[in-house]
Amino acid sequence: MKNLRIGIILLICLITAIGIDAQDNLTPSNDILYVTAVSWNSDGNKIVAVGIQQEGQQGYLRVIDSQTGQILYQLDPRPGGFTSVAWSPNNRFIAAGGYDEAIWIIDVEAGSVVKVLYGHQSTVSDLDWNMDGTQLVSTGNWDGLTILWDMTTYQKVRVIEATSWFTLATAFSPNDQHIAVGGENGIRVYSSMSNNSEKPFWSTSEIFYVGALAWNHKGNQIAIGSESFQSIVNPKNKSYAQIYLLDSSNGKQLSSIATQDDTIFGIAWSPDDTLISTYSKNGYVKVWEANSGLLLQSFLGTTAYPEKLSFSPYGGRLAYGGSLPINSGSSTTLVQTNIEGTQSLAGGAVQVIVPDPSLARLQAITQNCGIQLSVQQSLTSQINTNKLQDFVTEVSALTDDQIPLGCKADLLAVADALLK
Repeated sequence: MKNLRIGIILLICLITAIGIDAQDNLTPSNDILYVTAVSWNSDGNKIVAVGIQQEGQQGYLRVIDSQTGQILYQLDPRPGGFTSVAWSPNNRFIAAGGYDEAIWIIDVEAGSVVKVLYGHQSTVSDLDWNMDGTQLVSTGNWDGLTILWDMTTYQKVRVIEATSWFTLATAFSPNDQHIAVGGENGIRVYSSMSNNSEKPFWSTSEIFYVGALAWNHKGNQIAIGSESFQSIVNPKNKSYAQIYLLDSSNGKQLSSIATQDDTIFGIAWSPDDTLISTYSKNGYVKVWEANSGLLLQSFLGTTAYPEKLSFSPYGGRLAYGGSLPINSGSSTTLVQTNIEGTQSLAGGAVQVIVPDPSLARLQAITQNCGIQLSVQQSLTSQINTNKLQDFVTEVSALTDDQIPLGCKADLLAVADALLK
């Protein structure tokens, strides 16, 4: 009986190790650039993309004009390789974490690195700014550390040690009162205000392995992307990843969505919380209806280092990372659009799609643009009567003073997708 117990423990450890190492056991090509994470700024006019090239010998960071495809800033540290990235709320700074166990803070306006934060002992797998940009939270994969940083002094405020489990995902709640941390043993939610570094507000280990997590914008739900497992005894027997929706106040499971995907390393809510997008290890980007779990769209991304994806702030577009030969990274073709409407930026490093285009989505974006009421009413009338070509003409004629650039781009992208 004792030997049986030991055997079971070893088997569990082996299964866990297979899951945790999923990101590291991929076999990327040495001459391919892989974009691991992307993020829109809050204006919707810029995308930051980060990644890895030459098997960790060089990192990749680009700030891209989302309309023209022009590269506004670039950084290629050696050695390096980034896995996570986020804009500060004021759109001035970028935080990027990676394989060098550091967090790079970049002033986009000045075009310079202002600080490199050290404190993790392994890959910085995820990070997130709070609402006013005064704090940053980061997770360190197999070091088990979650660190809260004061971004006015660049000092550690708090370190949460989870020595018995890997941490892969973290995020502030929309009201900044809580921090969610996910990894090998499920998800834990901590008070961001408490001085107690270890005791979570709540935790659940029912979801054995969390590859990605995201709060919805209302703050009442957390979406979880799980690991996929392959049986050691019978390799043909495989458990696919799941999407779980949890009540953020207590961790109770509200619903789940079955997938046919490998581990989900990227997950995001649309701004109106009606859609969930996932990026899985088998290379698929998928768009799901949050309430019903219905699969709406599927796109092929990259099977090496697939991680963070990002909705535009008005919800009309979705960006995710791709892969391309290193020698094509300086392509002079800034924007390319294929017959399916997928837009490629920076030589294919970033892919931009229109998630679930519909008249209802066009209407919702129009109402959230903050444009003059008379203009909004005119556009709404054209949507209601399905006069999309007139709609496109009127939106195109609006000046930057009349409509935010990011919202204008979203409206045109959705309308164009409907016209096609």
